[in-house]
Amino acid sequence: MKIHGTGRRIMLAWIESKRDEHRREGMEAVIALLWPKKKTYLALRALAFATGLTILGGKSGSQLAAECGVSKQDFKQAASFFRLKLNLRRTRTMRSPTGCAKMKLTNFVHRKINANK
Repeated sequence: MKIHGTGRRIMLAWIESKRDEHRREGMEAVIALLWPKKKTYLALRALAFATGLTILGGKSGSQLAAECGVSKQDFKQAASFFRLKLNLRRTRTMRSPTGCAKMKLTNFVHRKINANK
C-alpha cells in the first residue's frame, strides 16, 4: 500500500512524533538514574563506561576510577549498576564473570607465594 500526498505527510508526522516520544522517555530514564546520585561525576562516567561510549577516549575503568577519586571496585560496581538497570551487555573492556573468577584465583596464588617469602 503506497501513501501519497496528505496521507503520507500525516503518516511521517505521526512516526516523527513517536520517535520524539521515545527519545524523551529514554532521556527521562537516564536522568532518573543519575538524579539521586550524590556523586554525579562518578555516576555519569560509570554510565558512559557501561554503555561503551567513545567519549571516554579509550580510558580504562582503572583510569576513570582514579579520575573520580574512587577505587577500581567502586567504579566497577557503579558501572555494573547501570549495566544491569539498563539491561546492557558487557562491553569489550569489561571482564566476564569467568575472567573475574580467574583473576581472583591468580591474585590468591600471588599473595600465597609472596607470604611464603
